[in-house]
Amino acid sequence: MTVHVKPSPQTSLDVKEWQVDGLAQALDEAEKPDAVFSDHAEVLAKWESKKGALSWASTGVPNAETVAVMGELEEGKGKSFASVDELLAGLSTDD
Repeated sequence: MTVHVKPSPQTSLDVKEWQVDGLAQALDEAEKPDAVFSDHAEVLAKWESKKGALSWASTGVPNAETVAVMGELEEGKGKSFASVDELLAGLSTDD
């Protein structure tokens, strides 16, 4: 199977070339006679694993909450801990 990609609205969605290439590669693999994929999610997972990253792990763009917390840390307002035990205790008491 050959996948041809033309410029489209997806270009404005910041779709990377490696993502398009990776998806095309996963689709090619799914077309092989010995391929066993139960659904499109499995094809996507195979593609993501080949690229060494999961789409939900990093979008490359921090959300508003992350930006706010980073700003607090840069201003010295963040919490600090002297040990891992103290950090873990602090995590268990946070809301």
